[in-house]
Amino acid sequence: MLNGSQVHWTKETEEAIQTNNLAEYFKQCNIQIMDLVELVRSKLTSLQKKNVCPLIVQGVHERNIIEDLGKGKISNVFEFEWISQLRF
Repeated sequence: MLNGSQVHWTKETEEAIQTNNLAEYFKQCNIQIMDLVELVRSKLTSLQKKNVCPLIVQGVHERNIIEDLGKGKISNVFEFEWISQLRF
């Protein structure tokens, strides 16, 4: 589940960079994180919580990357600041 989420985030981030829309994507990331937080606060089984909690941690990390890319005014997917995030 985490790998699929990372692939999806990478695709969306590259689209946001190419369309110069990182600020809007940052807002969308915050909404997604809050939705996951609400989900984890609901009545979930222990196994379900163990699956959702890592998505929250990953989402916060990804959101912070989006924020840094926006502050750095990244406008090209070939800039070092973005490429360095793809090393893992």
